[in-house]
Amino acid sequence: MKAALITVNVIGMCLFALFATLQLNDNSSAAIYENPSDLDVILWCLFYAHIAMLHGMGIFRPVPIPLLVLGVLVCLLELTFAVPGLWTNIAGGAFTLAGDGMQASEPQVERSREFFGACIALTGVIVIAAQRRYWASQEKPDTAI
Repeated sequence: MKAALITVNVIGMCLFALFATLQLNDNSSAAIYENPSDLDVILWCLFYAHIAMLHGMGIFRPVPIPLLVLGVLVCLLELTFAVPGLWTNIAGGAFTLAGDGMQASEPQVERSREFFGACIALTGVIVIAAQRRYWASQEKPDTAI
């Protein structure tokens, strides 16, 4: 079980670290984003870096509940901001996540991608939270008097 836990967390840590790194190029293609800003790039990098850090911590010990709660809250906040764009993208009849739809005049494409990114991040946080049960079973009761 521990080998599986380590493998899942190493994969999660590398995946979310890659996501954080990929966010750095968002402002370089500013023409395709609705309101590009350095702050948006930094916040998305920090968001994915936080999830990567949680996976890194999960390799060695249970992740503290406040950090898990922070991860869930930020994911839910981002889902709330992105769901209207996803809905517009779906209801528009020509659902797309890339290609010619990536234009500042069609911000629902970027919002849809953000929605799915937040879903993936929320899944990562849920996986880490589920690991707390494993860590609880590994704790040895102190029988010393």
